[in-house]
Amino acid sequence: MNDSSIIQEARSLCKNGKAQDALAVLDKARTQHKSAGILIEMANVLNGMNMPDAAGAILDEGWHSFANNQSMIIAYANHAYTTNQAAMGLNATNAFANAPGCSVELLLTHAHLLKANGNAKEAEAFYKKVLAADKKNSIALASLGSIELDHSNYAAALTHFRAGLSASPNNAHIKTQLAYTEFRSGDLAHGWQHYDARFETIVKRRPFTAPQWNGKAIKSGKLLVWGEQGAGEEILYSSMLNDARKLCADGLIVECDERLKALFERSFHGITFITRCDPPDSALTHASVAAQCSSGQLGQFLRSNFDTFSKQAKLLTADAAQVTQLKARYADLKKQHGKSGRVIGVSWKSKPLRQGDPKSSSLTDWSPLFENSPHVFINLQYGDIADDVALAKKSNWALIDDTAINQRVSLDDFAAQISAVDEVITVSNTTAHMAGACGVKTSVLLPRARGLMWHWFDVKEGQSLTTSPWYPSVTLLRQQQDGAWADVIAKARNSLE
Repeated sequence: MNDSSIIQEARSLCKNGKAQDALAVLDKARTQHKSAGILIEMANVLNGMNMPDAAGAILDEGWHSFANNQSMIIAYANHAYTTNQAAMGLNATNAFANAPGCSVELLLTHAHLLKANGNAKEAEAFYKKVLAADKKNSIALASLGSIELDHSNYAAALTHFRAGLSASPNNAHIKTQLAYTEFRSGDLAHGWQHYDARFETIVKRRPFTAPQWNGKAIKSGKLLVWGEQGAGEEILYSSMLNDARKLCADGLIVECDERLKALFERSFHGITFITRCDPPDSALTHASVAAQCSSGQLGQFLRSNFDTFSKQAKLLTADAAQVTQLKARYADLKKQHGKSGRVIGVSWKSKPLRQGDPKSSSLTDWSPLFENSPHVFINLQYGDIADDVALAKKSNWALIDDTAINQRVSLDDFAAQISAVDEVITVSNTTAHMAGACGVKTSVLLPRARGLMWHWFDVKEGQSLTTSPWYPSVTLLRQQQDGAWADVIAKARNSLE
């Protein structure tokens, strides 16, 4: 049996849920007549079984056995890229990228690795080599757009993304990147038009069958709005719920994260909130629901330009009794630490992006804020921070870790904690959204360009935005250079003084 037949048999087995049998077929072929195609297919099966280390070992074997096979080099390098080992992948592609006869696919892979490894200029040159061979290559065009976006060169980024979309009109990834660029450059109307492409890339639609809402007033029946993405996005988009409610004669019903339900019910009157579950609550599929949309889709109808944003200073209302209790506790802790200033909530990390983590800082970056400060600081950071807590203690910083509050369990408790501090300083994460929605004075420390989330925007009428349209209490402190936290930390400290 030839390689093609063996690979076809393995794929058929995988399709029928027999991945282990497929591996056995491929491994037998590997021992009898090892080939690049057999090893690549084995790696594909292992990746499908969520065994990236095993797939990497097979591809490493393939690279050393078939060092001149471009298909093998591409497979090995792509695996290195997806497992955040760009430098390792470049070891395989460097020998071919400048050689005659290098395929467009290998050139693209090499360029992706260069970009992931922080060599954007070199990557740009290779993307242009691809376009010299294939001027309508949508991947190269979009990648050039991504490089320009990472440097906030919005006009150039838009040109590349639009050219890429023209070459590949149904490419959801390019549409999503185009939306991010339009948002960040202040073009909200076009941004919302392209943002729906996220349902093909990063957001899973909920299984509701009611018609998609068209933005017009609903004279008979209810509007169902379902939360999308994470808690931060649900909080962000909740700023549009009151506006949506005004367009629904028979009421608005919202499916939300269980951790947000009590907080939302206290904050929004005349709206019904139901916990998200699978299958959905029967009330959400009742005939009384006339139309539905995700919470993010409200933006295209209710936030088409900056003038349409709500000026409401406080969106969410924490439990008053709990806020009072926490304020008293933090006042006592401030006295115990011998501090005369205010109580400041801080958060320094965000959920990592796949390639690097430009939104996050290290706690050591914050030492100028803590050293010789009259204030006491409340840790609002989620995740595994045992090392950071130990560092703060060793450094004698007045950073209090209140273990009684666990935002991963109760966002209502977290809202009370944030409402109990005098001010918040945070990077771009859920803390930033919660603090802004609770109307607490907040400084959000943002990356200069790479990793800047679209919803913080960047430019309004040609000027850099320094306040958030979503949250009137939020000041946006932007890095002057990506990765340089010293300047924004200094600005945050100055704002406290």
